[in-house]
Amino acid sequence: MKKATPREEQVRAESVPAICRSFDLGVDAEAPLQGNGLSFDAMRQALIQKIRQMLGEDKARLKSLLYRIDADESRLGEKLRLGKKGEEAELIADEIIGRQMQKIRTRILYREGRL
Repeated sequence: MKKATPREEQVRAESVPAICRSFDLGVDAEAPLQGNGLSFDAMRQALIQKIRQMLGEDKARLKSLLYRIDADESRLGEKLRLGKKGEEAELIADEIIGRQMQKIRTRILYREGRL
């Protein structure tokens, strides 16, 4: 029997505060996603800016955070190797977001008793 995946809207909504907390983005991550709240795209842009800053000023902290969220080091390395120069922050951000969303999908399935 194939397990159903949680709705992506729910996964995206739960990923925003998790990523904001992990990377101290300094935005109101707990605000609702409608109206004046932080959207998924706004969180992604804030994360990219934070990663750019860390690449320039604090690579050790960035590596530590990547380790803490359990990013796939080999896949990230391959993306960085094949990616365009200057897009490192975007590639790292997308890897972080993908990993966090994967963890949230698992948590949702567990809460719903489907794991």
